[in-house]
Amino acid sequence: MTSDESDALNRRYRKLAVALIASCAVATVAYGAFAASEGKVLRAMMAALLAAAAPFAVGGLLGFLFGIPKTLQGTTTAPTDGTRKHAWEANTNLEQVSDWLTKILLGIGLTQLTQLPENIQTTGEYIATCIGTEASGVVGSAILIAFSIAGFVIG
Repeated sequence: MTSDESDALNRRYRKLAVALIASCAVATVAYGAFAASEGKVLRAMMAALLAAAAPFAVGGLLGFLFGIPKTLQGTTTAPTDGTRKHAWEANTNLEQVSDWLTKILLGIGLTQLTQLPENIQTTGEYIATCIGTEASGVVGSAILIAFSIAGFVIG
């Protein structure tokens, strides 16, 4: 695959990701307007949008943390023509911190995995009460899960 084909493919993936996230955000705001009580449509729409933005940001942060690429350390050789060139090595501190945090988060996450469904359901019900009287806790949970995954993938 040439670099032009790779760039075109990356642009298509980015457009698809932005379109999916935008359509989910529009659907979330529309649901907030639908579930709102009398006279509180704007409040419910903003609550739905903020309820989607928070897990998106957290997912993006985790996606960034998990997505830090490894730097390949090659062997450096001295030039044979007598000229002196500086050989720089990449700073891998951020990679090490990323590895440590990843291990810590995975360890904590695996030990608390049994409580995750209950926590998602409780948070989804809380999101639903923030959106409006007609909102469902299942939709609140779906907003939480969908935007967390979207943020992770984008991050």
